Amino acid sequence: MSPTGVIRVGRAQHASRVRIPPLPPEIIRSGLEYRGLFQVIVDNSILDRLTENRLKGLALWGRRLQHPHFQGSKTAYTALMKMWMWGLDPLVHIVFIFSVSLSRPDPLYRDHEIEKESEKEGKRGEMNARPKEIVANVKQELINNADEKTKASFPRFFKEDVKFHGVKAPTAVKIAKQYFKQVQPFGKKQVFSLCEDLLKSGYSEEAWVAANWAYWMHKDFEPADFKVFEMWVDKYINNWAACDTLCNHAVGAFIEKYPEYIEGLKGWAKSPNRWMKRAAAVSLIIPAKNGKFLKDIFEIADSLLLDKDDLVQKGYGWMLKEASRQHQPEVFDYVRRHKATMPRTALRYAIEKMPQELRQQAMAK
Repeated sequence: MSPTGVIRVGRAQHASRVRIPPLPPEIIRSGLEYRGLFQVIVDNSILDRLTENRLKGLALWGRRLQHPHFQGSKTAYTALMKMWMWGLDPLVHIVFIFSVSLSRPDPLYRDHEIEKESEKEGKRGEMNARPKEIVANVKQELINNADEKTKASFPRFFKEDVKFHGVKAPTAVKIAKQYFKQVQPFGKKQVFSLCEDLLKSGYSEEAWVAANWAYWMHKDFEPADFKVFEMWVDKYINNWAACDTLCNHAVGAFIEKYPEYIEGLKGWAKSPNRWMKRAAAVSLIIPAKNGKFLKDIFEIADSLLLDKDDLVQKGYGWMLKEASRQHQPEVFDYVRRHKATMPRTALRYAIEKMPQELRQQAMAK
């Protein structure tokens, strides 16, 4: 049989002097068998001095707030401490009622706690399993939306061997949006882990989904994410489409949020990896279009100026073209000064948006 005891703490003139006594040893040893309740009786004159907002504030701390009684295992103590912080001087009488089994657990309470723990474990397992299922569903959805005609048309856009399911880009973006609603609640860390799972496959459409998911988390970007992007580009990117989809938006948004990391892009421009070099330029496409980072754009262009890879040339030429929208005189002057050594591919890209007269001057030998 579970004995019940009452500990009368007594009366205190100041809430600051109210102390909940140490629990008896038998309660501490009992573990889950313990059940308890504080009951606090507060002088009415104190409650009358509380504003409506403060009464509501006290109510938020417990399941019940009864005037003039505060009941609940945490509510009573919290209520007293709040009154003391507000400079009130409650005259209180505290009763701590406890029930504890010294011989065996209370089966109803024990089973309730075990059920809650099992439910928590189940939810944790579900949270771990569900993201993997979502990635599997994304892959299957891409396969279901593939067609042979689209798949056959892709190779003509790439010199390197690239893996495709055969899904058109707008359809891949639609699928990315559809499943992003499911993965977003997991938070950035988990979403980035799923992005990496998609990037590892080597399929371009899966890389497009990953790039979009990463960008759509841009409000949660933090400085450490730069190394994540760097690793993805260096390790997983294997074609210009995947490079541009990731870097135009996700990396570009990161640089706009943390402009000090543009120095990292300058390091990418000196990498032996062709995709790192292209990424250094195409990550600044949108900022360049908006007139930002002109000095840094020219520094990256200097690093890539004589690169023999046509995809790198197209990358920095594109960057200069976008910069010319807001800074045409400066970009024209840069092209004019370097036209003797700048590869023609990069030069043509850079001047594409300029008036015909300037284009002719730039192309003249």
